[in-house]
Amino acid sequence: MECSNLLEAALKKGTISNSLFQGSSDKELVTDLQRTLFELGFRKELKWDNYQADGDYGKATAVAVAAFAQRNNHSSDGKVITDDLAKLILQRHDFLPEMYVLWQIHTSDLRTKNIFQKERR
Repeated sequence: MECSNLLEAALKKGTISNSLFQGSSDKELVTDLQRTLFELGFRKELKWDNYQADGDYGKATAVAVAAFAQRNNHSSDGKVITDDLAKLILQRHDFLPEMYVLWQIHTSDLRTKNIFQKERR
């Protein structure tokens, strides 16, 4: 899993909202955002099959950002990435490796499956 180094660096500079917004010309940073959102499961919203990570912060990227925000109880129309939203995106992305491990355990270990199923009831 690729780390979002460009997003992290922009956040540390404190200028992320000046660089990540609908219509941004920072293609590399937008591409990093798109890849991160894709890895977080927003393929449909990004229209990945049509555009992939093209570096264009257009309507599809704004829709994906807004969907991410909504799914994570954060208020955003998706047109700009604030520091708080960037932190949340990076936090969720950093948690992905652990989620994959948990999923692998869940799908391979009958005892764990039973625990997960009991908790859902």
